[in-house]
Amino acid sequence: MNLVLKKNDSNKGYTLIEVIIVIVILGIISTIAIPRYLSFTMTAKNQTDISNAKILTGIAHVIESKTEAFPSTLDEFNTSNEYLKGEIVVQHPDNSFNYNSSTGIVTVVQTE
Repeated sequence: MNLVLKKNDSNKGYTLIEVIIVIVILGIISTIAIPRYLSFTMTAKNQTDISNAKILTGIAHVIESKTEAFPSTLDEFNTSNEYLKGEIVVQHPDNSFNYNSSTGIVTVVQTE
């Protein structure tokens, strides 16, 4: 009588410990990656605001060269007009634009 032991191949898949290890590794990676991603996006929004302020400053100087006076408020030239297709808005939630009507310079101010 020959008894042949057959290996049960129906247990295909991962063990519980393997799944837990993968979940822990993904958790560690996400705790590192998500804050860095959020930091990069906030930095990019801040840089966008600085670039937009330079664009608005340039527009103010173009208006001054045509009219011999700077616009009195930022709203006068930060609207749809011959220089802009639409209003330039602040991208970073902690920033705002500050306009000096005597020099025509637009700066970004952080309001934390």
